Amino acid sequence: MTVNLFSRHKSFEVNLKKICEAFGNRVLLFPESHDCNVVAIAFKGPKLKAEWKAVSKRAKLILEKTGLSTNKWVSGISRENARQELRLAI
Repeated sequence: MTVNLFSRHKSFEVNLKKICEAFGNRVLLFPESHDCNVVAIAFKGPKLKAEWKAVSKRAKLILEKTGLSTNKWVSGISRENARQELRLAI
């Protein structure tokens, strides 16, 4: 599930907690954008693990094909999510 949350709204923490409960804490947050939005991606199914080097390589390919600033997303995801310092594991 992917959802856009307004980080400055009083319901932000409650909504995030409910999403985490529904998805067994398998939720990744993107850094807050300039307009106070936080994208949360929640996962079900098999566990996913990837070294940050591989994630960065994939982000570079997406950047080249789409022009999206995915190279910035990788560092933001690792920074915003607890226990993701060594590898992406969700």
